[in-house]
Parts: sequence; structure tokens; C-alpha cells
Amino acid sequence: MFRIKEPNLDFGHTAIENIFINDFMPMANGVQLKVYLTGYKFAKENPTTIEVTNATIAKHLNIPLSDVLAAWDFWENKNVIVKHAKLDAVDVTDFDIEFLSLIQ
Repeated sequence: MFRIKEPNLDFGHTAIENIFINDFMPMANGVQLKVYLTGYKFAKENPTTIEVTNATIAKHLNIPLSDVLAAWDFWENKNVIVKHAKLDAVDVTDFDIEFLSLIQ
């Protein structure tokens, strides 16, 4: 049996579609999951408060930037996200991520 204890403090939550957990999570490694979930969390939060980049995610997760970029390539190949080049980007590692609805 699994139970959830309700917290005394609310630090927020991020809902993940069950199709992601059932179908996509088993095919990913730990780094790919960390990158997806961290990026998804930042996307669900107010995106105008802070600018989150791939370098931000790498620093937050304490992993190389190359691992973050490889993870986005993995998720894009699975048709879970779309990478969008920024018009004003000087750095090729700086692009926007669009999380797609897995239900549609």
C-alpha cells in the first residue's frame, strides 16, 4: 500500500501526466529524467520571474551542460518537447523548450 502524508508547509507541486510516467519514464536514464522534470517545473512556475537557461539547469543539477543538451535531444527525439531557437541568441546552447501535451 502507498500513502501520501500531507505536508505542514506548502512548497508547491508539479503535476506530471501519467502517460509520461507510464510510457516515457521507463525509456529514460536518470539524467534525462532530472533535466525533463527540472525544466518542466521551471516551465510551470511563472516564467517571467527568472530567466532559466540550459546553463541554469546544469548548475542547478550539478551536471555538465553537455548532459543537459543531450537530454533535450533525447526528449525531442521522443516527441515530448520541441526546441525553439531564440532569435537573439548568440549561443547555440541557448534555446527555448516547449513541453508538448502527451495526451494529445
